[in-house]
Amino acid sequence: MKCALVMTGGIAKGAFQAGVIKSFAENKIKPNVVVGASAGALNSGMISKLIAEGDFTPASVEEKIIKSWMFETSIFQLWGKGDISKKDTVRNIFGDIDTNPFMIIRRLSNLQIDIWQRVKILFSLSFFSVFNNDSLLRVLENIMQAPDEIMDDIICAVSLTDLFAQTENIKGQTINNYAEYVSFKFKKGENKDLKNRFKSLRTVVQASSCLPGMFPPVSLDLLNDGNKRLYVDGGITKNAPFGRAIKLDPEIQYIFLVATSPITKPIISEINNLPDIMGQIYEIVVTKDIANDYRKVVQINEKIKLLSKIVQRDKLGNVIDNQHNNDLCLLGGFKNIEDFLSKRCVEIIFIEPDKPLEGDPFAAMYRNDRRYLLDSYIKEGYEIGNRVLKEFNNRFTELSTKVNISA
Repeated sequence: MKCALVMTGGIAKGAFQAGVIKSFAENKIKPNVVVGASAGALNSGMISKLIAEGDFTPASVEEKIIKSWMFETSIFQLWGKGDISKKDTVRNIFGDIDTNPFMIIRRLSNLQIDIWQRVKILFSLSFFSVFNNDSLLRVLENIMQAPDEIMDDIICAVSLTDLFAQTENIKGQTINNYAEYVSFKFKKGENKDLKNRFKSLRTVVQASSCLPGMFPPVSLDLLNDGNKRLYVDGGITKNAPFGRAIKLDPEIQYIFLVATSPITKPIISEINNLPDIMGQIYEIVVTKDIANDYRKVVQINEKIKLLSKIVQRDKLGNVIDNQHNNDLCLLGGFKNIEDFLSKRCVEIIFIEPDKPLEGDPFAAMYRNDRRYLLDSYIKEGYEIGNRVLKEFNNRFTELSTKVNISA
C-alpha cells in the first residue's frame, strides 16, 4: 500500500496540520509522497526532512514541527532584523529600529529624527512586503538541514505561483500558466550533494510560503534559462495539488488531503469585521479549485474501472496490445495501453476540521491569546487525524480478517 500526504495552505492555521502529522507518526503511517502549498509546503518540507533522516516519530514531530509553530509564528518573531540599505520591505525601511511597529505606541522614545523620511517611503508603497524573509529562513535552516545520508525514501513536491507566468501551447493555442511545481526525490542510501538539494528544498518551501504583501517574492531560475523569475504563495494557484502526488508515483493508492478549513461540510459563520472578510476571501481563493480537482480524480477512477471491463484480454486475462484497445484507451483520455495499465484507482481521504477553526487565518500570529489558538489548532488536528487514521487502519484489519477466514 502506498499513500500520499497533501497539505493545503492556511497561514497560521497550518498548525492544525502539525497535529495531523503527529497522528501519522503515532499510527505508524509513513507517506511515500508529500505535497504542499503555502503553509502546507512548510509542513511538507519539515516532515520530508524527518522521513529522510529516518526520524519520523511522535517525539521528533513534537520537537521539530509542533514547537516551531508554537514559538515561531508570532508576528513579533517575524519582525526579526532589518537591513536599512534595502527598501523592499517595511521591516527594512525601519531596519535599525528594534521597536516592533505593533508595539510602537509603547516605545515612542525609540523613534529617530529621520522617521518622517521613512514614513514618506512607507506611504509611497515602493516596497514588496511588510516582513523580510530573515525569520522564515532562520526557521527553515534550523529544521531542514541535510542529513549525512538518506535513511528512507521520500518524494516531496511544492507548488509555487509564478508572478510572470509561463506560456503553454495547448493544441496550437498559447495560454498563460501561473502554477509551478518543484519536486525532490530522496532515495535510501544517498549521501551525495545533499546539502545543496536541501538548500534548494528550503528555498522553494520559502517561496511557496511567501504570502503576497506579507513576505517578498523569491527570485528563482527554475527553468534553467539564466532568467530569474519571481515566485510567491503556491496556494494562490494550486492549493490542494493531489493530482501532482499521483503523477509523482503512479502506484499511489490513497491520498490524505489535509485542509485547514472544512471543505466537505457546509460553513456557516458570522462575519463581523475586516479580518473576518479578508479571511473568508482567502478561503474562497485557495479552495476554489479543490472541487474541480476532486471531480477529475473521480472521473479518471470511473474511466479506469470501465476500461478494465471492456478491453480485450487473452485467455490468461492479460490486456492485449492491439489497435482496438489502443483506441479505447485514447477515448478514455490515456495515451496508449501502457499509459492506461500504469494507472490505478486512487482514493482521496479528507482530514479537515469539523467546523471552522477559531479566528481569522492570521489570528494566531497577533492576538494576545495566540498560544492558546495554536495549541487548540494542534490538538484538534491531532484528534481528528487519529480518528481518521484509526478508521483507515480498521478497514485493512477487517479486510485481512476476511481474507484469512476465506483461506
